[in-house]
Amino acid sequence: MMNNTTYIDSLIREFENNCPTSFTSDQYVPKVKVLFSYLTQTYDGVDNSDPKAMESLFKYTITHNDLIESTVFYIKDKRLTFEQAIYDSLISFNAFFKFLNYSKNIENTNLIRVFNNSEELKQIYAKIKILLNENKIFLKPRQQYPSLQEEEFKFINNYLISNPKLTQYKSVKSTQCLIILKLFLLLGLKPEKLFELPADSVNLEYNYIKIPSESNNNNLYISRLPNNIIFLFKKLYKLREKAHHNSKGNYLFFNRNGKMIDNDYTTDILKDIEDLFYNENLIDINLRILDRSQFTQSGLTKYAIINMIKANIPQSLILDFTGNKSDIYDDCQNSVNTDNFNENSRYIDSKIRGIETYDYFNELY
Repeated sequence: MMNNTTYIDSLIREFENNCPTSFTSDQYVPKVKVLFSYLTQTYDGVDNSDPKAMESLFKYTITHNDLIESTVFYIKDKRLTFEQAIYDSLISFNAFFKFLNYSKNIENTNLIRVFNNSEELKQIYAKIKILLNENKIFLKPRQQYPSLQEEEFKFINNYLISNPKLTQYKSVKSTQCLIILKLFLLLGLKPEKLFELPADSVNLEYNYIKIPSESNNNNLYISRLPNNIIFLFKKLYKLREKAHHNSKGNYLFFNRNGKMIDNDYTTDILKDIEDLFYNENLIDINLRILDRSQFTQSGLTKYAIINMIKANIPQSLILDFTGNKSDIYDDCQNSVNTDNFNENSRYIDSKIRGIETYDYFNELY
């Protein structure tokens, strides 16, 4: 019987210490703990105090069906409601079995083959959804362009302030991209609205940007800009002077021909950031195809709008200022509602466990 968790606990601690970042640790470890709960119930004849028995279990016994069942177990146990949970579960299990392979020399060839085959992963993903539906669990689909999470914002910000290609300010395009991404993250403007801003939209003397109202273009919002963004605009204007095209464009941002830039302008830099994020967090290429990237212009603008909602800015004002449609706002509001519910759930759980009645019923008698 599985009557002692010492080996499991030490294995989880070692896996946690092996995670490359605190973000991956926070993401992966809770799901791996649930995996062990599933294994405890499913393979209760294995003694988990015996390392050799556990190594045999990991190496020879566990199959892709266990990935399916444990993911369903995880979603049911945590009462999760979004399809993103399937992806999060699979990348966590992949990271754990890679850890067993590379750090503990415990190689499950069957699972390695599965994680290296994008078609098999798609089939597993589909089977998980079918099994959930059979259990009357219908997850809400993921947003087509999900918002950045807080850790992803920190990652992008670190990239923007530390990447030599950007911080040396040698290129008009890279400096424009740097400013554009920061404005997405701060102001949440719809890309087309940002790209259509006229050349005189920024006032460097008084540190503000003028944003036309959606309801009346003659009305202008005046929004103060942080010192760093003003600094970047000054760098950009000097670069344009050196390139002899400072007066070419009628827009705040423009290409070499003086034309308005399009939605593809920041594609390369966002792809570089995404690849670096996946690589640093050990997310394999075959698993990435199951995900919907947050590293898009929409993902950045949604991050800003979520912060506006949390700051209690009214919906009508957000839409009029940013130029986004109500469906974008609804996605952001749903994200805020989910975060608030999870926070409230943790709060009430901690309070209930602090009630004397809980202690009374916690006694074994």
